[in-house]
Amino acid sequence: MQGQACIYRTARNSEPKVDDDAPLPSLATSKLDLVPDREGKAMAAVRFLDPELFQRSLKGTPLTLLTANRVPRYVQNLVMGRETPLRIATEYYQLVHPWLPIISKRKVYERLLSPLVPIRVDVAFLLLCMSLLASSYKEIEDPDGSLEYRAAVQYFTEIQRSGIVTPEVLQGCILLAIYEWGHAIYPAAEISIGTSLRYALSLGMGWNKTTQGALDSTWADEEEERRTWWAIYVIERLV
Repeated sequence: MQGQACIYRTARNSEPKVDDDAPLPSLATSKLDLVPDREGKAMAAVRFLDPELFQRSLKGTPLTLLTANRVPRYVQNLVMGRETPLRIATEYYQLVHPWLPIISKRKVYERLLSPLVPIRVDVAFLLLCMSLLASSYKEIEDPDGSLEYRAAVQYFTEIQRSGIVTPEVLQGCILLAIYEWGHAIYPAAEISIGTSLRYALSLGMGWNKTTQGALDSTWADEEEERRTWWAIYVIERLV
């Protein structure tokens, strides 16, 4: 068509119109992907406010046990609520620890229940057995049929099958044996204390230690180990 000007649409014409008077989106309704969760905030704060506590919290934590999602759901429901671990520890140290001082209070609160790391597989078992033994101070109609006891036995079987051998598993097994002995659950009590003995030997415990402690072990760690071994010796005589 001769004599008619050609008009080309530019990129500017294709841009959407922006209303300068439109309100900005509310911050409360905006999605912020970089906001850390409660554990992340605690880790960042403690790392700067108390570096020594931060290092102690991560001390001796096997990387393969740092994943809380490996803990079965039926165990999580019993010991891994928001306030449940601290409640279990408080009841245990008030009721059981005075006559069975084998679990270091400092280790539990600084390392095992630290908000800087998720509850480990073996620590979940220890918490379950701590709660189980503390529940003995309440009236239990069916000790060998209670939910906590059946969960502890089943979870311990799964831990043994997975090959996890740690001091926390050993201490949980000792508490389980004491619960069974106190409620006359035989032959389970004898089997549990025998298993505890084998676990202790595999960890190098005994009257004549065959292995040296970790390079970063403290006097408190070694004392806890001695008390754990003595507990096995005494309970084996009772059972």
